[in-house]
Amino acid sequence: MIGTWTLRMAWRESRGSRRRLLVFLSSMVVGVALLVALSSTSDSLQYSVDEQARALLGADMRFSLSRPFSDVTKAAIDTIGIEQAERISILSVAYFPAQGQARLSGIHAAEGKYPFYGSLKTDPVEAASQFRNGSGALVDQGLMRMLGIAVGDTVQVGRHKYAITGSLVGAPGESEISMIVMPSIYVPLESLDTSLVGIGAMANYEVYVKLAPDEDSEEIRDSLEQALAEENKIIIEIPYDDSEDVRAS
Repeated sequence: MIGTWTLRMAWRESRGSRRRLLVFLSSMVVGVALLVALSSTSDSLQYSVDEQARALLGADMRFSLSRPFSDVTKAAIDTIGIEQAERISILSVAYFPAQGQARLSGIHAAEGKYPFYGSLKTDPVEAASQFRNGSGALVDQGLMRMLGIAVGDTVQVGRHKYAITGSLVGAPGESEISMIVMPSIYVPLESLDTSLVGIGAMANYEVYVKLAPDEDSEEIRDSLEQALAEENKIIIEIPYDDSEDVRAS
């Protein structure tokens, strides 16, 4: 057992190095705290990047095809996720009776659940929720200003007429430039004139999927790309295709 005298001597001999020891311990504590802070910041930044990527896509996964999905493809998509929403996009002439004007526009017929991430930015704000409930149409803000269109006016797409409930300011995956080049109009999918997507129509069919927290989008994509190999023109997108893991840098 170490005696009292030995402990006193050890303490006396350590006088010259105590300050250095204190500096060393303080530096170590600061270093550990800095590492923890950096790790927390990196995790927060990664979460922010992931959320922005999802908001740009509007979902955890998006399936796109230039023709209606086959029963086999639908069945495969039905095996994943917890929610789905369909969207059909076409080029068509939209007619505005009150203004006596017509414009070639990008018509997007979407289900109310779309998008799962991000939002349809509208003016007034409540027009987005009205659209999600299957009411009315949203018309590109720039087009409304150009033609003097007001909320409450009517737009005709195909054989169907819709009350305009608000202007569309932004949508997932659509930049301001793209909306200037081709104005967008959103209408409820269930009321889309089916003659617009008949034989020869230039249409894009999409299914948006929200995954469960324990589902891995990359693994699912790789698996379905093999299972749907015969659908050789199907495009399967996930939010991280164009975003890098910030922790790798």
